[in-house]
Amino acid sequence: MKTDITVKDLHLKLRVKRLLEVQGYHCPLEVALSLYEGQDIKQELKRILLTDIDVLGIRFEPDLRQTIIIADCKSGRESEANRIFWLRGVMDFFQAQEGIFVKTHMQAQARALAPKLGIRVLDERGLETLEKGLELDKSTFSANDIAFYEKMSASWGIQVKSGQQPTQKQLAMKSVYQYLQYNYWMLADYINIQTIMDRFAKISLDFISHDLKHKYLAFVGLQRLSLSIIKMAGYVAARDLTDVGGQFKIAFFGGTHRMRSSTQILEYLDRLGGDSKLGEKLELEPSYFDELAEIVNRIIHNSQHATKILRLLDVVMTVNLLSLDHNIEQVLGSMYSVEALVLLKRIASMFQKHTGMTEEIFEELWKL
Repeated sequence: MKTDITVKDLHLKLRVKRLLEVQGYHCPLEVALSLYEGQDIKQELKRILLTDIDVLGIRFEPDLRQTIIIADCKSGRESEANRIFWLRGVMDFFQAQEGIFVKTHMQAQARALAPKLGIRVLDERGLETLEKGLELDKSTFSANDIAFYEKMSASWGIQVKSGQQPTQKQLAMKSVYQYLQYNYWMLADYINIQTIMDRFAKISLDFISHDLKHKYLAFVGLQRLSLSIIKMAGYVAARDLTDVGGQFKIAFFGGTHRMRSSTQILEYLDRLGGDSKLGEKLELEPSYFDELAEIVNRIIHNSQHATKILRLLDVVMTVNLLSLDHNIEQVLGSMYSVEALVLLKRIASMFQKHTGMTEEIFEELWKL
C-alpha cells in the first residue's frame, strides 16, 4: 500500500475502483506481485517485486464462477503499446477475463491495438461518460475515497522509531503484513487459508482491540480469508455438488495426491509414536476444519447471497475506518443482503475464535 504515487494517478485508480464497485466487484488497489529468491551464499531469501496491479476487480457470479478485471491507470507519457502488451501478460497470469487501460489522453494507435488483445481503453472523457451512465456522481463514498486511501495507508505496517530496532513482536506482526500484501496473491487458496489462520494465531495475544492499526490488520485478514474461502467454495461447486464434503477435503489439502501423501505421513508418525506414553493421536485436520467445511457448504447452498460478502465487508471497513455515520444497507442498495451478512459473521467468528483474537476486534461487524 504505497503512498509515493502522484495524486493524479491515485485519482484515476479510485475512479476506476468506483466504476467496478458499483457493478459488484471487490477491488484491491496496488496489488504487488513478488517472489522470493536466494541472494547470497547463505541463500537468505529476498523479496523481488515483479510488478504491481493498479486495480484488481474480483466478482463472483451467482453460481460462484469468478470474473476478474485488471486495470492499468496512467496519466504520464508512458508508451501506450508497452502498457497494453504488459496488461495482456498480467491478465494471462491472473486468468483475468477483462483488462482496462486507462490514460488521461489516448492515441489512435492504442485504440486500434487494445481490442485485438481483449483490452478496453478509456481516456478522461470515456471515464466521465461511464460515470454518468452509472450515476456515480450520486455515490455516497465519492467524496471520501481519497480520505479512506490515506487513512488506509497510514494504518498499514509497523512503526519503528528512528535509531531503534523492531522488537520480536513487531517482527512477527510485520510478517503478517508482508504475507497479506505480497505472498497472498502468488499462492493457492488452500495455502492462504491455512497460513492466515496460523499467522494470526501467533500474533493474536499482541492485538489491542481498540487500536485502529490492529483492527484494520484484522479486517484485511478477514477480507483475504473470505476471498479464499469463496474461491474454494467455487472450486468445490465446479467439481461435484453432490459430494461437497468430500470435494472440500480434497480442496483444503491441495488436491487428492497431497491429501493422500499427508495422510500417509501422519499414519507413519502415529506408528512411530505408538509406544509413547502420551497416547495422543495426531490429527490431519486443524481445529477449525469442520467449521470451515460447514461455511463452504453454506456458501454453496446460498451462492446468490455469498457473492455479496466481499462488497459488504468493503463497506463495513470504509465506514468504520473513517468513522462515517452511514447506513450500510442504504449505501449498498440492491447489493445488501442479510444472508451475506450472516455468512460473513460466520467466517469472522471462525477466524476470531480459532486464532485467539478477542471478540472486540470485530465489534463493528457484530453490531450490524
